[in-house]
Amino acid sequence: MKEHADAAPNWLCYLDLACALLAAGLWYLLPGAGPWPLVLALVPWAIRFVLTGRPTRRTAFDLPILIFLVTAGLAVWAAYDRTAAWPKFWLILGSALLFYAFANAGPVPRVRVWILALLGTGVSAYLLLTHD
Repeated sequence: MKEHADAAPNWLCYLDLACALLAAGLWYLLPGAGPWPLVLALVPWAIRFVLTGRPTRRTAFDLPILIFLVTAGLAVWAAYDRTAAWPKFWLILGSALLFYAFANAGPVPRVRVWILALLGTGVSAYLLLTHD
C-alpha cells in the first residue's frame, strides 16, 4: 500500500474534481437536494483511501476549514428558518470539497493556475453584478 495521497493515480484528481463540481453544481441548481450529492463527492475520497490509506491530502487550511464547517453547522442549528439555512450549508460544504479537489490534484501546472484565476475572477464578477 502506498503511504500518502501524493502517490494516487493521475486519473483520480480528475475524478475528484468532476465529482466535487457535480456535487456543488447540484447544490447550487437544486437547493433542496439535501445531503445526497455529498455521497457523489466522497466517492473519490473513498477510492483514494483504498489506494493510498488517506482520504485527502493534508493542507495548512485543514483546521480553519474544519472550524468554518463546524460554525456553519452551528449556524444551521441556530437558524430561525432551518429549511432556508440547509441549502446555504450545502453550498459552503461544496466549496470546501472543491478546495480539496484542487488540493488533491498535486503540483499546479501553469494552465491550472490560469483556470483558477479565471474562475475566481468569474465568481467575483458574478457576485458584484448580482448583489448591491
